[in-house]
Amino acid sequence: MIPQSANLFRVYNNLMLVTENLAVINFIAIIASMKFIVMKYNRKVYKNCFYDMLVLSELLGFYAKDLENAKVKEDIETMKQSEKISNRMSIMGNVLGLGTVVIYMIQRFFLIATAKMKGLERIFVFQSLFPEIFKVTPHYELVCLSQLMGGFMITTCYVSVDSLIYVLIFNICAQLQILRKELNEVINLLGIQQCPDDFQQAIRIVVRKHEHLNWCVKTVEDSFNYCFLVQALLSTLLMCFQAFMTFQAMAISDNIPVNDIVFLIVYITVVMLLIHFYCYMGEELLISSSELSDGVFESNWYSLSSRNIKMLTFIIFRSRIPLQLTAGKFNVLSMETYANIVKAAVGYFSVMVQLETGRQQTD
Repeated sequence: MIPQSANLFRVYNNLMLVTENLAVINFIAIIASMKFIVMKYNRKVYKNCFYDMLVLSELLGFYAKDLENAKVKEDIETMKQSEKISNRMSIMGNVLGLGTVVIYMIQRFFLIATAKMKGLERIFVFQSLFPEIFKVTPHYELVCLSQLMGGFMITTCYVSVDSLIYVLIFNICAQLQILRKELNEVINLLGIQQCPDDFQQAIRIVVRKHEHLNWCVKTVEDSFNYCFLVQALLSTLLMCFQAFMTFQAMAISDNIPVNDIVFLIVYITVVMLLIHFYCYMGEELLISSSELSDGVFESNWYSLSSRNIKMLTFIIFRSRIPLQLTAGKFNVLSMETYANIVKAAVGYFSVMVQLETGRQQTD
């Protein structure tokens, strides 16, 4: 990453090269490094006044227990459905992410082979600033090999952490749906039978489960909210830069290589898709947590005693504060946020086009 960043000082007056440098490797490396650091940090022991635990390991342990404890057919189906969604998102993200790297590597190795045949200066897999000694065999081949491996490692780190978050959050959404059904059944069965002790005990269990799910979401939120913020900001710039590179390539030449067009389109699609997954995940969490109170209204709550109805009001009031994932603690991840990110990227793209057009006219 350091040689790639150092190369910015050499190409600072070429907006096209600066854009390519930032979009292809630097921004992706920043996001991947931040996710890796967060994962390493949250593997440490988390201490409070009651017990010590490994934060992410504990969350994965709860996920495994939820799978084991699901006995009712409807609950199992609900969890399978959420697992299917998270698996599809993970597979799609990994395939498209690694596919983008493969397309880029093929494109760059084609350019390297062309430069070698024409006797031009050697170029690296990624834009980099190295001393001249690294352009001599075997140093050059070792640098290219290390950049090739680094590209795949960064991409794997970039998308694999997302897969973990998908699994955790969609499992929480499934548990909220199951809890909503349990609340409905408690009211309809124990409430109508006028068993105050059993009813209150069952409500306590529901409240404890709800608070446990609140804690799980808060843990994920506290661990990754700054990652969400950085990825949202840089994804906006990545979409803008890649669109600008596509526009410039089409404006400069009428015969653009097909592999260039394919890479640019796939790259933009992957960036938009990954941030869309985050926002979709946040939207589903908002909906699932807000609908918990519907389990009360869908039941025969009017048959309960006034004392038991008062107990339910606390659950209703708590569910009015929906669980949510945020980018930096201030911007809620939702489909509205995704729309704002796309609009911002389009706005920045138009500004860059205007600046480049004005510069060309001045020259």
